[in-house]
Amino acid sequence: METAPFIAPDQSYLLFSREGPPAKSGLHISYRNQEGKWTPPQNLGEEINAGGAGTPYVSPDGEYLFFHSGRNGNYDIYWVSTRILKKLEPSGF
Repeated sequence: METAPFIAPDQSYLLFSREGPPAKSGLHISYRNQEGKWTPPQNLGEEINAGGAGTPYVSPDGEYLFFHSGRNGNYDIYWVSTRILKKLEPSGF
């Protein structure tokens, strides 16, 4: 089940939470290609999804990805640079 969508202001990507087996749950991203179609979702990886992650939000300036996570035994708000999203972007975008 997918929840908590966040779409970039320029509609170039969509972030969302996915619930399911541990290997398939956590935050995912899909990019919008030049034809307007969405790429298959990609898991953001263990760096983000450790301890379970959800509710993505990108700061208005596009610099930071905020999310909640249960890492360290407590659910809290975490943030990382959005450069991590650029690393996952398919070539040619």
